[in-house]
Amino acid sequence: MQLKQKKSLTEALALATCSLLSQAPQNAMATATEGDWDFDVSMLNYQEADARVRVVELDINSKWQRKDDSALSFKVVSDSMTGATPSGASKVAGAQSQTSTTASGTVVASDVGEAAGKFLDPLVDFVDRRNGFVVDWENVFARTITTNLGGAYSVEDDYSSMGVNGSAGIDLNNKLTRVDVGLAWTWDTVSPSVAGGPPPEGEIVGGRLFSYDDGHKLIVDKSVGVTQVLNRRTVTKLTYVTGTTDGYLSDPYKLVTVHNDVSDLPKSYYYEKRPNTHARDALNLELMHQMAGGAVFNGYYRFFWDDWDISSHTLDMRYRIDLGASQYIQLHGRYYTQTAADFYHARLTEADERNLPEYMSADYRLDELTTTTLGIKYGFNFSQFGHFRIRYETMEQQGTTGDYTQLKAKILHAAVTVKFGR
Repeated sequence: MQLKQKKSLTEALALATCSLLSQAPQNAMATATEGDWDFDVSMLNYQEADARVRVVELDINSKWQRKDDSALSFKVVSDSMTGATPSGASKVAGAQSQTSTTASGTVVASDVGEAAGKFLDPLVDFVDRRNGFVVDWENVFARTITTNLGGAYSVEDDYSSMGVNGSAGIDLNNKLTRVDVGLAWTWDTVSPSVAGGPPPEGEIVGGRLFSYDDGHKLIVDKSVGVTQVLNRRTVTKLTYVTGTTDGYLSDPYKLVTVHNDVSDLPKSYYYEKRPNTHARDALNLELMHQMAGGAVFNGYYRFFWDDWDISSHTLDMRYRIDLGASQYIQLHGRYYTQTAADFYHARLTEADERNLPEYMSADYRLDELTTTTLGIKYGFNFSQFGHFRIRYETMEQQGTTGDYTQLKAKILHAAVTVKFGR
């Protein structure tokens, strides 16, 4: 999916806490020993086709493995997003338009409306920056019980997020079975624009856009998962995740366009409005298997459903091949499909305007979508204490309705890990 509406750090941390995924080993280096420090630096570049969104992200991670079997982890992230993103305004061939935006959220279009011969631009330029950190503390008790406590904070030009999370796991059946439970809480503040603006569902008049008040949202995620060792080469895991989001859930930078029934040109524009609650559930199943020759297969399936009438299926497969001399490649394929939200409208008619829907959004990320990702990663250990990897992926997304049904992107990610022991 297009990254304009990116997740906060605490959302990402919550998902990690409640996630099914138990990652396959990424290198052949030995497990961390007592007193070890791991430092990891990575750089990601995400670029959409046609000069759309570009993301550049720098992550710095460190982990201290203490002598008492506890571990303390830190993460610092800094990224920037630039480019152009669909606003929900319809394309008009040959029409004049004048719009621009930054993350502060102010957009001005001169003489909005069909009669004036000027229309809102369907693509708006933006700049957004984010800085944040994550901290996590892991403890092991009696070699069978593990607890994790974490916290995070991030700030963007128009957004701030803070959260805490916790999880606990216990090993059973001679460590062949493991049960995990998790809880994550996130509090976000959205600061898109000028106080005292019209309500979200209000019609845009006078050419002024995106003048929302600030808002807040509370995100709570809970999970329970069971990991089972099937044999010395195969591990499987099943997790159920449930969550709720309450508060300011509309996107302040998205619009809905009403078209004239005769000319089919834009007649008026409305702020989008989404429900102020969102309940969601997911079942995740993962299988990891090491083959006789040393190759590792990791398969992942996720079924998601929510009360916005969105359901999705995700199939993710990774196949890692040992090249010898501490080198490997990993092939990656991902297929994702989702149904549309029940309040998604690529456009509205004049009849719709006379009986305006309670909730409405033209955000193409809420449309019926199919996304395919293919990639390859290469990694090697350059010493007993160092590991480098680089990953390249292509992504193609296909929607159903609206002006922006196709999206293509390229992803390049490089990282290096260095280990220091006492």
